[in-house]
Amino acid sequence: MTCGFMNSAGTDLDSLFLINNSNGGALGFQCSNGQDLGNRFSASSKLNYAVGFQNSAGTDIGYLRGNQGAPAWTGYTASLGHQQSDRGSSCSINHGDSESSYYHTVRYFQGWFNVQGSCSGLGTAGVNWQVCATIWHNEGNYTHRYQHSYVDNSTDFNYAKNKQGIWCPYSNLGYGLAPNTESGWVTLFNAGTGTSCSRNFAYCICGGDGSGGRPWNNHFRVYQRFYNGIGSTNWICHELVIDP
Repeated sequence: MTCGFMNSAGTDLDSLFLINNSNGGALGFQCSNGQDLGNRFSASSKLNYAVGFQNSAGTDIGYLRGNQGAPAWTGYTASLGHQQSDRGSSCSINHGDSESSYYHTVRYFQGWFNVQGSCSGLGTAGVNWQVCATIWHNEGNYTHRYQHSYVDNSTDFNYAKNKQGIWCPYSNLGYGLAPNTESGWVTLFNAGTGTSCSRNFAYCICGGDGSGGRPWNNHFRVYQRFYNGIGSTNWICHELVIDP
């Protein structure tokens, strides 16, 4: 694709700027299709060098438009790869309020899930991918307490059950989690990546009401986004039911 405007080296400006139809405002140079270069190229960054074309104020468009942009979604998904739970067991639980331990009935949920995301629109900019998780349940009017553990880049849920990886005790959730209320977000992954990502996370959750009640209708909410120094996609929420 070419816009028909070339610098002194004979390079078409389409090869120097990011074409993202920014609608950043006219600069006075139009392609054969009538589109002004100011609306064609990225207005989110600047080349910061001259390309040989100046607007009416005498500013070279290399200082007004650039070749980097914020990420935009092209695809996203999340799915459970394995899930299992018991129907109730007695175990010693460390409660976050006083860190006391005593026996009561809980349910264990364990398995792993996969998260995938892809983006475009970066130009020469880099991008970070961030994945977070939260617990949510909708069981009547019951309030439950949860401990949860995650292992990044793994399907070994037994490793998660042994409290390895990202470990969140009851104190992370406060005293109890009411129905239709999210727990605090836990960041599972946040690093520089390419534009297409896929990652597995092992998990183990232990939940109960502090006495003999066992939680039902349990869900993950997995959130993901791409971001860089220019901007961010919106957060995408995937709801995964972990009651087999």
